[in-house]
Amino acid sequence: MLAQQLLAQGVHLVGILKPRILVNVAGSSTEMQEAAAYAEEHHLWVAKEPNYEEYFAKDFSASRMAHDIDFRLPEARDWYWKHLEPAFDTGIQGWWNDEADRTRFLDNSFFIFDNYENFSMGRMLYDGQRAHSKLRVWSLNRNFYPGAQRYGYAEWSGDIDSGFASMQRQTIRMLAALNLGEPHWGMDTGGFYHHPSPENYARWMQFAAFVPVFRVHGFADEKRQPWVYGPTAEAAAAHAIQLRYQLMPYIYSAERHTYETGIGMVRPLLWVFPSDPTAAAQVDEWMFGDALLVAPVLEPGATGRSVYLPSGEWYEYSTGKRFAGGQNVTLNIDSTTWLDIPLFIPQGSILATQPPQDYTNQSPVPEVTLDVFPSKTTTRFVYYDDDGSTYAYEKGAFYRQSIEAVRSAKEDSLTLGAPTGTFSPALRTFLIRVHGRASRAVSLNRKAMASQESEQLLLNSAEKGWAAAHDRFGPLTLIRVDAQGTSTLSLR
Repeated sequence: MLAQQLLAQGVHLVGILKPRILVNVAGSSTEMQEAAAYAEEHHLWVAKEPNYEEYFAKDFSASRMAHDIDFRLPEARDWYWKHLEPAFDTGIQGWWNDEADRTRFLDNSFFIFDNYENFSMGRMLYDGQRAHSKLRVWSLNRNFYPGAQRYGYAEWSGDIDSGFASMQRQTIRMLAALNLGEPHWGMDTGGFYHHPSPENYARWMQFAAFVPVFRVHGFADEKRQPWVYGPTAEAAAAHAIQLRYQLMPYIYSAERHTYETGIGMVRPLLWVFPSDPTAAAQVDEWMFGDALLVAPVLEPGATGRSVYLPSGEWYEYSTGKRFAGGQNVTLNIDSTTWLDIPLFIPQGSILATQPPQDYTNQSPVPEVTLDVFPSKTTTRFVYYDDDGSTYAYEKGAFYRQSIEAVRSAKEDSLTLGAPTGTFSPALRTFLIRVHGRASRAVSLNRKAMASQESEQLLLNSAEKGWAAAHDRFGPLTLIRVDAQGTSTLSLR
């Protein structure tokens, strides 16, 4: 009942798993006694590992000892999953594999680090759930081993401390994990141990809004809700959360790209600008997809933030100010409101957004906004959607549409390709915002489009058409067109 009530509010439950079971089971349930006997009889334990104290059971009058299951064994994985099916069927839709990376004894003489236990637990969950249900598998794990990404596998960086120094170290850990092939990385936002200051919490939430897995966590009675940290931090955190949800079409489309290529949402600058040694050296900024460079504020009391911009032309997201690349630029930072999130858009980008929601799929999205910054070279964005919950996309049940843009001296040209896939989304129209040109005429498939007298009239109506306007980025042309079809737009 709890799972059903929470799911109605967009909350999916995740269950925490440990890799061990109790071995001295006096006074424990029949099921636990049977489990220990079965593991012993079928040799499912990690070999040569001594029993160790189960610290979660310390409140009992007698100490309880545990032993780890060896999830590298196919029979161990099958057996363990069968014990999880009832939890999955009653509402646990995600999994958190904890403490499966502990140091192990070998012959009581030295230690090794087990790279495979988290990997194998993730495989157990993936193979078991896929054989049992159509719902997608998602697990959170405390380390990564190459190949684990095939199992719906995310990594978090462990039990980290609060504070700005700890937060700063996470940028390096994230980029290192991505360089090893783990596209789904996250952290305990706010830190696991201790209580972050309101400023630290606000800045950390802004950082975390632009990593692959955005989640908060805290030890014992630590709270991580935005309102716990006062109105200033709450406003800054809420702004970051809402911006993340506005970017959901952009993020989800990038996830399809990850599925196809292995290249994740976050890209170290050295991937995107490999011939630029200054870009390659940056460890506190990164690309978030193709269209956003992120450089979060990582210092307490900051009044400025230096950001390196690689070659090209860049727009600062919040002000619209334009910068030439190949240099360091310094932004003024508000040390009172903490609302600054340094973001830059490279010329040539296409950025997809929607109205923010409280949770994914809270309500249908019939119109998606495309902010287009055309360049002299044709650039492309591939919009993607599917049912969001099953593996039907593997059999073609998706919506995939290519959008291209290019600028010449006389006109901007946009092409919406024919959608592919069998999925029918709620999407009906694109509101296209072409930056850098306030058009005098717009044609659709070589026929003149009807114009509106103002931006507001176009926005307030559901009609197709266009309007010239101006915003923080400069001159602007807004166009509303049907999404589900092939279209060629010319702006003069």
